[in-house]
Amino acid sequence: MQRLYVAIVFLAKDGTYLLQLRDADPRKGAAGLIGGFGGKIESGETALAAAHRELQEETSLRIDAERLKEMGMVTAVSDYKRKPVEVHITAFLLPLHSGETVTATEGSIVELSRAEALAQATTLTPGTHACFEIVIKE
Repeated sequence: MQRLYVAIVFLAKDGTYLLQLRDADPRKGAAGLIGGFGGKIESGETALAAAHRELQEETSLRIDAERLKEMGMVTAVSDYKRKPVEVHITAFLLPLHSGETVTATEGSIVELSRAEALAQATTLTPGTHACFEIVIKE
């Protein structure tokens, strides 16, 4: 099975998480599911650099990378280019400042508490679900 190394950012705001409802394009991994903002770690790139780059590509946020707090790592099986793939995820947290707003440049924003996310596990990307189970502790 192919392996992918990815970085995912979870945006935290007032006890909830702002997540991305991914486009339904089946050529993209986890199409139509809800996930954190992120993607593949490119060759020679650190997980932090990938998280920062992906956040800027997928949202309106322009922040210093130092604001991202590493939460931990998880592994999940997902899909990529319509094939199963083992995904190794480094998860980051970005607590949003009061009044700080965000829009998605890909997909749309969904706001969920940890409990809500766990209750609707089938709507989450496998990696996002694993992060809520293992590394995100309200």
